[in-house]
Amino acid sequence: MTQMLDERLPTPKLDDRRFQDLVDEAKRRVQQRCPEWTDHNVSDPGVTLIETFAWMTDQLLYRLNRVPDLNYVKFLELLGVTLLPPTAARADLTFRLSKAQPTALEIPARTQVSTPRSGTGEQITFATSVPLPIVPCSQQSLAGSDAFGTVRIHDDIEQVVCFSDRPRPGDAFLVGLDRAVPSCMVRLYLPCRQGAGGGIAPDDPPLAWDARVGEDEGVVHLWNARTREVVGRFPGNRGHALHRIAFSPDGHMLASAGDGTIWVRDAHAIESSGRRLDGHEGPLLALSFSPNGDVLASAGDDGTIRLWQVSDEDQPARELTGHAGAVFGVAFDRSTSLLASAGADGTVRLWDVATGAPGRMWDVHEHRVAATPTDADFRRCPIGVAFLEDGRVAAAGDDGAVWLWDPAAPEPEPDPRLQSEPRQQRPAEEAAPPPVERRLLGHPGAVFGVAFSPDGLLLATAGSDGVARLWDLDAQKAHDDERGIDRRHALTGHQGPVYGVSFAPDGQTLATAGGDWTARLWSVATGEQLQRPVSSHYPVADVVFHPKGEIVATCGIDGGWERCEVESDGTKGLNEAAHVVLHVPKTHSVATIGEHSGGWLRCRVRAVHAGQSPYDKSPVIDGRCLAETIGGTVAALNAETVSDEVLGVSEGVAAQRFLLERRPVVPMPGQETHVLEVRVGERVEEWHEVTSFADADEAEQCFTIDHVAGELALGPIVREQGANGSRTETYRSYGAVPQKGAELRLRRYLTGGGKRGNVKERVLTILRTPIANVASVENRRAAAGGVDGEDIENAKVRGPITLRTANRAVTPEDYEQLAREAAPELARVECIPATDDEHAGEARVLVIPRVEGDNGQLRFEQLVPPVELTSRVKDYLDRRRVIGTRILVTPPNYHGITIATKLLARPEFEAEDVRRRTLEALYRAFSPISGGRDGNGWEFGRHVLQGDVYAVLQSVHGVDRVDDCRLFEANPVTGQRTPLSAVTDAPGEHPQKIEVPVSPYATVFSYRHYVFVEQQ
Repeated sequence: MTQMLDERLPTPKLDDRRFQDLVDEAKRRVQQRCPEWTDHNVSDPGVTLIETFAWMTDQLLYRLNRVPDLNYVKFLELLGVTLLPPTAARADLTFRLSKAQPTALEIPARTQVSTPRSGTGEQITFATSVPLPIVPCSQQSLAGSDAFGTVRIHDDIEQVVCFSDRPRPGDAFLVGLDRAVPSCMVRLYLPCRQGAGGGIAPDDPPLAWDARVGEDEGVVHLWNARTREVVGRFPGNRGHALHRIAFSPDGHMLASAGDGTIWVRDAHAIESSGRRLDGHEGPLLALSFSPNGDVLASAGDDGTIRLWQVSDEDQPARELTGHAGAVFGVAFDRSTSLLASAGADGTVRLWDVATGAPGRMWDVHEHRVAATPTDADFRRCPIGVAFLEDGRVAAAGDDGAVWLWDPAAPEPEPDPRLQSEPRQQRPAEEAAPPPVERRLLGHPGAVFGVAFSPDGLLLATAGSDGVARLWDLDAQKAHDDERGIDRRHALTGHQGPVYGVSFAPDGQTLATAGGDWTARLWSVATGEQLQRPVSSHYPVADVVFHPKGEIVATCGIDGGWERCEVESDGTKGLNEAAHVVLHVPKTHSVATIGEHSGGWLRCRVRAVHAGQSPYDKSPVIDGRCLAETIGGTVAALNAETVSDEVLGVSEGVAAQRFLLERRPVVPMPGQETHVLEVRVGERVEEWHEVTSFADADEAEQCFTIDHVAGELALGPIVREQGANGSRTETYRSYGAVPQKGAELRLRRYLTGGGKRGNVKERVLTILRTPIANVASVENRRAAAGGVDGEDIENAKVRGPITLRTANRAVTPEDYEQLAREAAPELARVECIPATDDEHAGEARVLVIPRVEGDNGQLRFEQLVPPVELTSRVKDYLDRRRVIGTRILVTPPNYHGITIATKLLARPEFEAEDVRRRTLEALYRAFSPISGGRDGNGWEFGRHVLQGDVYAVLQSVHGVDRVDDCRLFEANPVTGQRTPLSAVTDAPGEHPQKIEVPVSPYATVFSYRHYVFVEQQ
């Protein structure tokens, strides 16, 4: 058996003698020096004295062999390792005015707000980071817009019909203010006609309020397919919508098409500008990658098809012409040898991808039968096209029909049912159309999209009737009726046309994009909608799945609007005259709508969710609307600001160090850094902060700050050996040296921080800096981000890792260590490298922010890291990664669980106390932050067995017996729960378990456990 060797370096001991060694040595010396002492038993008083002195000596040797913490810190500093400083908690403070003011009121920066004083602890104080101007406003204009963005300005602002006669999702009522009110609280008075907006439930109207923040822009949003949270946003065409999107087969590239322009970007680099492809004139209507990922096909309103070599930027696109009108769809076959296109001229054409030569053509007019509507009723243009793996083609038309045909089939015999009107003579290569395998009828209007399932057994179609349909293509069912179709599911739920369909890679989920501004996910097996729609504040034109299935991408036009938080709405869905109080986002800006300039707000009709009622008629405004500013919200930090601190006078030498009066120093928020002012006479120089002097030259005016020690250091001078082995020594300066006698002043720094600042919502209510006309202040949400400084023990563990990492990200441990350096406020960091060839070179860094729960219970939104945090980590890693590595910094997938249990409490314990302790134990045990085997968070990808739950329940103090325990899978976003039953595998029964997804990117989240306790 191979013996395991400890590869760690042995710890040197200055003296390795222990207690028994000292006693034995003393007894030997007694025999040498005092032979008449013969009683060496422990009962002898002399032996007792020997053991006493041996114990005292052993204690001294123990301390001698320990390296003091101060020395250890100095050793770490020699390696460039310093203790991580504390970080300050952040909170948004809302200031409310006693009444609306006629002029602007400014809340100064560094305004202090604290918690009430209590007998159990000191007050916790926050200070505002920037000034907050509370700007007065008034209403000056009203407008309306429909779902397509058509704006109409209301001339009569005292008699306004808010939406269309029968409101539909996307209709909006716009209020124009005389100015922008960023970060302000606005109160609107809306004199709505009583009961005019019928059909809705007054306490749950399908409305949303938005604020105008910018210009129209085509955008792509990336959504987590499970949680429906936005994980990325790609900008597109300025001022124009994006009509189509497509992922490359490996998922590394994302193409988006708008008005005449195509953008091809790295799907993992949201901030990259990407490659721009120009050549089409007018809107692009179709986009498709070839299965091998080498070619991108595009088509548009100009009637041309272009083939772009994705890997070769210098090679121009090949143009395919032949359609006599717009081209609505393109699709490649599995071998990338053929391309199918569908055009407004009523034809579907095949093209040779290698040569660009046209192949067979199919004209839908050749297949008209007597029962088919005439040309006067329908243009019969194919709108969508898709290729099946076996070579069959599906084409969808604006007459509601979907046609399946096989290009490889022999030419058909004439069909007497076909109309006999003469057709134009075709070229030889397009001599005759192939036979129609099947014709699918079901949509009463145009069919905008078609898609085959990955296994080729199903066809999905999207129609103008607001319905998506699934068709079974099994040939054995072709005899079910004379049309040879089997309609499997009609997916109803969209409140407008359905423009696009896309299957998930596993074929179990279907995504649809509709004119109701939503994208929806459906179960292919049951036809039921999965949870709530994926939606935003912009029209959705197309939807596709990422090849890995975890991400859904949507595209459309973002009209430059951002959601407002509604504090109160007394109008009951615009059906009563009352006030609406809105918190306007900080990006609110002046914009021009319908030649009227101002700060615009809008009330928009949303798609209804399950159980919600839509409007059947529009609300009406009877009277003049009023608007006023009654408060504002600003960010604040749990840190004290120290300004203009004089550090001392320069001695004119290198490596000077200056201690700050307050420490530790909290890192500056955002991109802000410390500034050192060096004053020489009347001249003031601004020196900047760096993390290391390694890249500084002798003229660079820079400095470093040890945040924990509170020490500012200037650049050193290092003695270096001469070139080519010369004995001549040279001296190199790493950073400039201030002139002798110059005064050094640190402009601003923060001190304090720590996790004690993570206070609950609505507890920061004491305004310590009196401000006239401010009635109250509060934090509407809990503070987050506060982390204590690093301790010595953790630094000892981090030191060897840092030495091995050498500030470069190579191994997963390197990525994790560097991510913690970039964001100390993270609770967990896990780097999971790619394990297959498809995603080679990809490093996924999963991050979970450090948050505090209420007795262990966390809110799901707390676990979503801010975009600023993930961007900071990604930027930090990007500068240290290996060339060619793709970095993706995201939160993990959270697999929600709900536990319902019935317990029996011991007689001496109160049932309510046992219930409270049980809930706290469950929330802490099955938590992504405090759960798991080591208490540092539930392990990624680990199953939750029923035995794990019983172990937690039986460990609770006061529980006598567990009578029942049930587990549910839960979606923390929608609240939907699915009960789990025991998995049985004869001859024995396996314990019940929740299957965390096979992907290693998931952990567990506790969602609303239920505990019932009975008393004996």
